Amino acid sequence: MTRVNIPKQTTNTKMTIEKEYAIAFLKIFDKRTDDLMIMQEEMMKLQQELFHEKWKFRHVSRLLKAHAPNEAVSEEELIQTIKDTDITDG
Repeated sequence: MTRVNIPKQTTNTKMTIEKEYAIAFLKIFDKRTDDLMIMQEEMMKLQQELFHEKWKFRHVSRLLKAHAPNEAVSEEELIQTIKDTDITDG
């Protein structure tokens, strides 16, 4: 089977739809756009809340390190502390 390159035929045809369908489409499009904007606003609020929660944790962990430098703040530090102080009956 051989392929033959055939040039594309381009025509300037208009797509016609009835007025009621166009209005219905625009209403749906408008509703979806409004929903998207609301979701984006909510996402920005959640991102802002997450940023502040992370900031509060960093602040409290720095205060804890300043007052009690030997205390474990993160899970990794806690695991390392447990490994360092693990006493086995062997």
